[in-house]
Amino acid sequence: VLTPPLQLSRLPRSSPTMVATKEVYFVIGGCGFLGRHIVEAFLNRGDSVAVFDIIQKYDDVPFYSGDISDETQVSQALKKVSTPYMVQ
Repeated sequence: VLTPPLQLSRLPRSSPTMVATKEVYFVIGGCGFLGRHIVEAFLNRGDSVAVFDIIQKYDDVPFYSGDISDETQVSQALKKVSTPYMVQ
């Protein structure tokens, strides 16, 4: 099941009256050994994260199930996340 990414709001440092949307980091393979540490690092610094992997290990971040070798699955997940920040 594909779920939409979380969009969190924050006040930018330059202007206390403007509200900006945080970017979402899309981590491919976010449930593996390295990916899990990358996801945790992003979350610890307050960033929004979406994970693409074949095994779900997170309950608190948007998860997209799929295989990296399936171009259609990756493309569909990327369209739903719509972020310029991708980590593989």
